[in-house]
Amino acid sequence: MKTICWNIYGRNHWTLIVFDLYKLRIQLLDSLGGRKKMHMTGAQNNLAKVVLCLMAHKKGGGEFNLERFSFVTPDVPSQTNEHDCGVFAMKFMEHWSSGGLTKSIDPTQMPKYRLKILGNMLLSQHNAHRTMFQK
Repeated sequence: MKTICWNIYGRNHWTLIVFDLYKLRIQLLDSLGGRKKMHMTGAQNNLAKVVLCLMAHKKGGGEFNLERFSFVTPDVPSQTNEHDCGVFAMKFMEHWSSGGLTKSIDPTQMPKYRLKILGNMLLSQHNAHRTMFQK
């Protein structure tokens, strides 16, 4: 495993943190424009320590030292309202690869993205009640 994606909800806003274990960097993807951060908040820092500790445990020994990781806030598309951050966070996770977006995210397409997410959830094989929506 080279990358771990983790959606974070705090202060009524969703963001995505990407742990790149190969390039030793932590990336914060935030759809609210103008919120470039130079360092992680206390909660983000604690989360990073937990994730890296779990990865070290999974690898069976090798320790991931948080101080070796760089912290970056890459340029990503911005939301145009106060309620699309969750959809942006999901789209970032869907299209993020090796430090960049593999596909553009169009803020004007949010209603379409929301319907697609809803359809995927309702018709998922993991939804025990999906047959109700397949009629």
